[in-house]
Amino acid sequence: MQLNFEAPMDRYDVVIIGGGPAGLAAAIYSSRAGVSTLLIEGNMLGGRAAYAREVDNYPGFPEGISGNELVVRLVKHAERFGTTIMVGQSVMEMELCGKIKNVKTISSEFKSKAVIIATGLVQRKLGIPGEDRFVGRGVSYCATCDGYFFRNKKVAVVGSDEDALYDLKYLSSMTKDILLIPNVPNFDREKSEYAKNLGAEVLEGARLVEVLGENKLTGIKIKDENGKETVLKLDGLFVALGFTPISDIARSAGLRTTREGYIVVNENMETNLNGVYAAGDCTGRSHQIIVAVGQGATAGINASDYAKNIDLLTPTQ
Repeated sequence: MQLNFEAPMDRYDVVIIGGGPAGLAAAIYSSRAGVSTLLIEGNMLGGRAAYAREVDNYPGFPEGISGNELVVRLVKHAERFGTTIMVGQSVMEMELCGKIKNVKTISSEFKSKAVIIATGLVQRKLGIPGEDRFVGRGVSYCATCDGYFFRNKKVAVVGSDEDALYDLKYLSSMTKDILLIPNVPNFDREKSEYAKNLGAEVLEGARLVEVLGENKLTGIKIKDENGKETVLKLDGLFVALGFTPISDIARSAGLRTTREGYIVVNENMETNLNGVYAAGDCTGRSHQIIVAVGQGATAGINASDYAKNIDLLTPTQ
């Protein structure tokens, strides 16, 4: 992979912000369409997908593939068609309302005809000992992604909102040995009854304080309302506290977002601003890699078409 900390040009037809599956798919389609494409990633390429120990439901890989290997393949694919990938440069400001778009990083400024925003989201975490250590080794933030690996095993879902109930319902078809830990003082009675009807044991009043294990998760430690601590054996822990989309900069630039902060798009991945598109988790459509890739492809196709059909200066070398 040929990654850059600086870009060789200051003008591109399409600038993509975010290097997860959606951004990389957008880059593949945009650059393959023959338009100059810059992808900017402030942190690690691949986003949340890179942390997946095994992706078992991505079409074309019947034996599964690690998230990191899938990301490497996406990067190589984008580079093959000429995408410039710049890492380690966070976008600080965008001017998107005009015909020419301006994207400013910490040390550079780029002009483009179209912009694709694929900034993803961040998971809300418990912030307790052992949580980060066992991510991908028993701790998961996506039941749809990882539930299959815990068929007929003992699992727990932690959370008290609709995200937790969704994960609980999904997992109840995989295993009958399941706990729900609301992790709040007063859990809603209707939600508690719903969870019990799914076959879950609801640990009301309990607070999760530590994730336990050696090479992988083997259990959790909870504390009840009286301060008594108990260790429970588990095979899997699904943290369902919700997500926060990374959209503050986009909203500041004039993009319409939902109350939760997700960028509003139509079926063409178009935002409310001409020449500006969004794809992937930051749109709130789904948290699946295959969906993000599909959205990225749609954004890449439409952004490249847009760039070809407006009158702008040819990018300078």
